Amino acid sequence: MRMTALLNLVLLNTMLFFSSCIFKSSFLNFSGDSTSSSSSSVLSGAITPFAGLIASKPHPLNPFNSAWAATCSGPVEAKLFLLDSNGKITGDAIATSAIGSSTTYSFDFSSLGVTVGSKVTHVVEVTGCTEVLSLPVTGTGSNNITYATTLMSFGGGTINLKNVSTSSLKTFVDKLSGASSTAVYNSINASGTLRAEYMAVTGQAHTKVLNSPPKLNTVTIPTTIMEGTLAAFTGGAYHFSGGYDLKYRWVLDGSTVANTATWNWTPLKNQQGSHTVQLFLGQNDGGGDVDIAKDHLIKSYAVTVSDAFPVTAPTLTLTSPASSPVTVNGLTLNIATGASKVNCDTLTSLAITENDSNTPSAGAFTITCTTNVNQALAHTLTNTGDGTKTLRLWAKDSAGNITSTPSTLAIFKDTTNPASSLTSPTGPLMGTGTESVALAGTDTSGSGVSQIAFHYASDGTSFSLVSNAISTNSISYNWTVPSDNVATAKVKVIVTDAAGNTDETISAAFTIDSTGPGAPSSTMVNAAYIAGTGTSFTIASCTDRTQIFVKESAGAPLITDSGWQTCATSAGAITHTLSSEASYTLRLWARDAVGLRPITV
Repeated sequence: MRMTALLNLVLLNTMLFFSSCIFKSSFLNFSGDSTSSSSSSVLSGAITPFAGLIASKPHPLNPFNSAWAATCSGPVEAKLFLLDSNGKITGDAIATSAIGSSTTYSFDFSSLGVTVGSKVTHVVEVTGCTEVLSLPVTGTGSNNITYATTLMSFGGGTINLKNVSTSSLKTFVDKLSGASSTAVYNSINASGTLRAEYMAVTGQAHTKVLNSPPKLNTVTIPTTIMEGTLAAFTGGAYHFSGGYDLKYRWVLDGSTVANTATWNWTPLKNQQGSHTVQLFLGQNDGGGDVDIAKDHLIKSYAVTVSDAFPVTAPTLTLTSPASSPVTVNGLTLNIATGASKVNCDTLTSLAITENDSNTPSAGAFTITCTTNVNQALAHTLTNTGDGTKTLRLWAKDSAGNITSTPSTLAIFKDTTNPASSLTSPTGPLMGTGTESVALAGTDTSGSGVSQIAFHYASDGTSFSLVSNAISTNSISYNWTVPSDNVATAKVKVIVTDAAGNTDETISAAFTIDSTGPGAPSSTMVNAAYIAGTGTSFTIASCTDRTQIFVKESAGAPLITDSGWQTCATSAGAITHTLSSEASYTLRLWARDAVGLRPITV
């Protein structure tokens, strides 16, 4: 524990003193130190291309310990991998060994449970200083990593190392040298003997290695990112051949998203959860993409996207019928999807429930956003009785999260007719006169009376609207009687509730009289000259004449004037007392049942 703490302190202080990279301290054998295992189980060696690139950095405050740092950029570490059946590295590293100032690595195969057989099954890769160096594992003991071992580890399907003899490969590698993997390749290419031996060891012509997939040397994979926030994914690769036309392909959940070394991803509002990001590295297919018909490298990474935009259901409204309350079960609803379906950005699917506040099951989410701005949704009410129906629109995102607050729409269904009533005019009524008619409407279903309409039919059948601007439930309506002369007149009231249900009441037939009585034909019983003031008259006919008024002056009498006498045809039934002894012109007025009165002399 004390040594670990001192080591961590050394590393921390080294980071403060040097701008170059400090590397992980979790490794099997630090700086090439030996382990307690026997040497026969340890694979170790120098990384000769790194000689002079890693320097020892003594810690000024602790002379008993020293830290190390690379004088080149990038992490410097060795990783042990198991090859798959095609000779490719597909899984994670079995173990990692940090590389110290001595530029050596070390793996204890005994503690790792690794054995070396007659065929190559493992590869050591060293990433750092902009290079990827590697070693096909041919045995334990001392095995330096050189440009020659790096060239011979290129294959990954083009040349399947799992078919190569460990002893033959070790013997052949020991014959190779060069200042770069390209130089090693050129030396093989220039020597017929080496070409033949390459063929004998690998079973392939040496030129096949030119098409082997590249090796990944740098990669930046943000493993946890957030919706709506940009994250940069960067990959870098190495191939020994300068003629290799390297291309990239980034694949998100099975779909290609970029063909550049760096891919910037801003997850959408509904991309929370786990995703698989793959990086393809290989040769140019002629169109700027990786030619997957040729050997290529694929690296897969698990990325988690945090939910920064909780799933939200769009607004739900009623479009047909135009408004609530309704009388039908079949409805047309509207989902406000927004421009470019922006209101659906946080969701994958929708579900609708009726009079149920419980979260729907996953199988109920069968509605998807397909139309910009507004999307029609047909819905048939399952509860067919009258009353309030609460519709809820629920949303579910790609991770299966369901909104806790659905959009709601309350719809009132009303199929019950209101009740109407009116007072039937008794008649006869005088045309153009005013008649007060009591109208009433009631609604007990809950939607309420919205209109009371008054209609008239002179023939008692063909009704026409008089007024529908009656908003109160009960009113004495002052009706201007039409100037008709009929005995078949009827009036009707139609009451409509807010749902459109109606009820009507029709009056009994009544008479309208718009024609005044004819002038009464009369004879004066007395002589033209009388001794006193009393006079009397005989009326020839009382048809359409209910009363007679005798007047000494011009001008029609009022209905309310006293002096009206009931019409009678008997001799002298109508009497009049003159005001004084004088000469008079007497006028007799007749009045019918509705009060109309013409004049006669």
